[in-house]
Amino acid sequence: MSRNQNNSEKQQYNQSSQNQNNRSSQNQNNRSSQNQNNQSSQNQNNRSSQNQNNQSSQNNNQQNSRNQHSSSED
Repeated sequence: MSRNQNNSEKQQYNQSSQNQNNRSSQNQNNRSSQNQNNQSSQNQNNRSSQNQNNQSSQNNNQQNSRNQHSSSED
């Protein structure tokens, strides 16, 4: 009887551990793919807006310095 009891306990333990592993791996894969897509779109938006802002401010600065030079020459 002791042999039978031991065998049944081992089978139960093995089955439960396999189920847990399979379920968790599927969930992880699905979540990671969704996150990657979302992050890439956000990065593109952020970079483009920053570049536009930086360029416009630099252009303004250059124009201001030219104006100062021309007025001093007059």
